[in-house]
Amino acid sequence: CGAIAAGVYQGQDVAPGWTGKTMPHVTSELRGQGGYDDLAYGAGKLAVKVAQPLRVQGYFGGASPYDDDGWFETGDIVTLDADKTLHLIGREDFLINVSGTKYAPERLEAALSRAPEITKVAVAGLTIDGAAQVVALVVPLMAGTDISMRVTRVLEEALGRTGIVQCRM
Repeated sequence: CGAIAAGVYQGQDVAPGWTGKTMPHVTSELRGQGGYDDLAYGAGKLAVKVAQPLRVQGYFGGASPYDDDGWFETGDIVTLDADKTLHLIGREDFLINVSGTKYAPERLEAALSRAPEITKVAVAGLTIDGAAQVVALVVPLMAGTDISMRVTRVLEEALGRTGIVQCRM
């Protein structure tokens, strides 16, 4: 549907997920609010409406991505401030649902990446023995370093729960 938010704040720290303010030609709304509060209070699925002459007409050989009223659901889970600033939480199709609680892998990756002992990280959801699990692959700064205690502490803080993280090195 084209650009929907923009912002440049040089020299200022911005929070992870900050995308800027919605552009003047974009009407936005959050759908499904309340269903994503375990990710961030007030989060919802982003839907945008752009004036006809400014929007992408569709995908080659495919149906229009817009509903009958001209709305496009982006697939992004976001929060939207009163001043129309968007904060990206994650993609709906990447969310990990463990026993009804949703986790955004991007947020867990960001938390782990801030630890100086870690050089690379990837988080995904897997089904193991019929149960959904959050799985993190972590590469320590120095080979052979046992960082399992640090990883456990960072993940439990990010998840807001203790006693559920198991590290295997």
